[in-house]
Formats: sequence, C-alpha cells, structure tokens
Amino acid sequence: MGQIAVERQKGSMEIEQNIPAVELEYTGGSRPYQWFPDMEISSPPAKLSIDYSKPLEELGFYRIQSLINYLQNKGREKVLEGIEEMSRDGDFLGKLELGGNRIAQLSKNKMREEIPEVNVALLPKNKPEIDVEVNPVRVKIKEIDIKVENNFAFPKAKIKPDEIRIYLARKGEIDIKLVEHQIDIKI
Repeated sequence: MGQIAVERQKGSMEIEQNIPAVELEYTGGSRPYQWFPDMEISSPPAKLSIDYSKPLEELGFYRIQSLINYLQNKGREKVLEGIEEMSRDGDFLGKLELGGNRIAQLSKNKMREEIPEVNVALLPKNKPEIDVEVNPVRVKIKEIDIKVENNFAFPKAKIKPDEIRIYLARKGEIDIKLVEHQIDIKI
C-alpha cells in the first residue's frame, strides 16, 4: 500500500516594538520643571468709613456747617420765644381793668416760674453710620508652556505560518500473478 507523509514545520511570530520615549520641553514659569502654573492672588484691602457726626451732635459736638445750622435754629427759637413772652407780658399789662399793680405782679410771677427739669442722657440715641466696601479677590494664573514629543510607532510583526509538506513516502504496488502463464507484472 502507498503511504502519504506529512512534514510540518512550526511557524513563528516576532513582534518588534520600540520602547516609547516622551520628551518634555519646559518653557515658562518661575521654577524649572514646575508642572503647575504660577498663581498670583491679590486681595485689595476693604474700605471702612464711619460717620459718627449724628451721635456727636447729640452730645454737643458739631461740624462747622452743622454748628452754623444748629445756632441759626436756636437763635430763631430764642427770637420767637422772646416775641411770644413779650406779647404775653404785653397782654398781661394791658388788662388794666383787672386792677392792681400789674408791673409788680408780672415781676412777681416771673420770679416764681418753675425751674425747668434737666435730664442728662449718657448715650446718644443715634448710632454711627458704618459703611464697609469690600473689594473682590483677584486671582491671576500664569500658564506654563510644555511641549511634548514622543517616538511612539505601531509594533511591527513578522509572521511566518506553519509549513506543511505532503509527500509520497512509499508508492503503492499491485502484484498481479497470472497463474496460467506465470507472468509477474508490477505496476
């Protein structure tokens, strides 16, 4: 009988991959090889204004314009009070029909007038006006510049498939013998 033989040689696969390298070029920033940007934070001071003129006026301390207005109003009040008192005294003296010494009676009444009540306040009733102006915080970021270069390449693969060789290891033979004539034939 014939024989077929198979000879197999295993294939191979090689992968070439270069080791990737990254180059960083740093430009900018105050510190070398700094990965974070520089940041400047500025906070302007707050403005505080206190207007304590109203409480001081209650205590008798005036600014010049307020003092002028205050003295003008007080003078006007004193003039009106004086006119009112003179008018009242004139009315009292003018009532002669009531009889008596009207001038002596008027001066006696003025001497008996009650002394006005005086109250001392320790604290002013008005509060000082306080105004605060807050400025916002300013943040300035100075960006850094980093250039990145790499030598990445896709891997190279060399693939050699399995080799299979089929061949005839032995030929098949048929022996025919003819009995009558004794002929041997080989094919």
